[in-house]
Amino acid sequence: MKKYLFAVLAVLILLAGSAFSQTLAPYITGSIQTAPGASNQNYSVGVGLESNTKYLLLDANGSYNSANQVAGAGHSGTLTAQGYYKFFGHFLAGGGATLLVTTSGFSVSNFINTARESANPFVGGGLYFGRFRSIATYQLPGKDALNGQRFFNVDNEISMTKHVRVVVPLGINSYINGLSSRATVAQVGGGLKFVF
Repeated sequence: MKKYLFAVLAVLILLAGSAFSQTLAPYITGSIQTAPGASNQNYSVGVGLESNTKYLLLDANGSYNSANQVAGAGHSGTLTAQGYYKFFGHFLAGGGATLLVTTSGFSVSNFINTARESANPFVGGGLYFGRFRSIATYQLPGKDALNGQRFFNVDNEISMTKHVRVVVPLGINSYINGLSSRATVAQVGGGLKFVF
């Protein structure tokens, strides 16, 4: 009986993998971002897999940031998995989770540590019209490296060709700086995404 269940499970996994493999698109992305008043820019590079079907948009990616202002101005690595359901062909609703590891301290507070980790779920929604896609996300409480963190992100993409997209990321992070005052940091930029 166990062998039969294992065989059925293996076939189902192969069928699901086969269905997704027809819509999986690996990509690389790079962007330059800056924050008002920042002394240096954030250079971001990443890789990922995207599946874009009639009803679902799925994405899993990893990225490296050289000076991510909204994560504390340090070098950071991010892993993200997200999924969205398409309503009426143009509206997206869903969410995902992010793991962020930052390796240097903050210049705006006394919170200095050699490495900090955040792991948070997020909810999101967006629009998908032809070559334009915009997704806004709000990070839910989780394991936060920053006390009282409230993070909002908007990712915009415009398809220039089948394989090249212009990306415009915007991030806003508000957190408790010190004992009770709140600091808000915004970061915006632009870059390219190459889809294979």
